[in-house]
Amino acid sequence: MRWVFASLFGFLALAFLGCDRHGTPVRFVLPEGFHGVFQISEDRQQGVDLVKSNGMLLIVVPTNGLVVVKDWSFLTVWHSETAVFPGGKLISEEDYDTNAAVLHGLFSEGRTNWVLVGTDREARIAGSRVGEHMPLARPLTEDDVPHYGNEK
Repeated sequence: MRWVFASLFGFLALAFLGCDRHGTPVRFVLPEGFHGVFQISEDRQQGVDLVKSNGMLLIVVPTNGLVVVKDWSFLTVWHSETAVFPGGKLISEEDYDTNAAVLHGLFSEGRTNWVLVGTDREARIAGSRVGEHMPLARPLTEDDVPHYGNEK
């Protein structure tokens, strides 16, 4: 019986102590009016160094939606993400209006991660493209849904 209490105590201690550990917040700096998917990949030779400002990692997203960084490890720990346009308009993950363009973390593969600035509908379309070529830096439409089966 003591073993059960000791195990339970150990689990709860780890759970509570582990809750406070998280990575540096990430802010994506988007081109004005950006709407669509951007891709973050790691290339230790050709990637850019991350810049930290005001306690946040700043990642500048180019107009083509392809971000290449030297170190991808910031994405491997829990962190918060926001995005901002040059004019200062903030975009977060927490706007519950389904028609609003918000940040949607899509999926990762290897050392590549995809993020959408778009609506819930676009997030569902992007989710249907896992394993497919993902169009970057433009709004997603129903034409982007993969069609399988009886195509002629």
